[in-house]
Amino acid sequence: MADVRTFLFAYDIGNSKRRLRVARLLERVGERQQYSVFVLHVSARRAASLERRLRGILKDTEDKLLVADLGPTVTAQSRLKGEISTPYGDSII
Repeated sequence: MADVRTFLFAYDIGNSKRRLRVARLLERVGERQQYSVFVLHVSARRAASLERRLRGILKDTEDKLLVADLGPTVTAQSRLKGEISTPYGDSII
């Protein structure tokens, strides 16, 4: 089995339709940390595949995507303090 690593995916997408598509895709694979920030515990191959898929949704001239490899999942930790909510005030967790 491939080594599991921790990746941070963050995006800035102005178009609501594209933003929703990206969020839904990332929600299936990772954990939402903030409105547009997700942590995923996947292999490097899976992360690269997901990044290619996301870049196929995004517009290069309008949208931004950050993918950061945080290292092996064994050593990576994430902590969330507080409640995550949408821009509309709805609580996510």
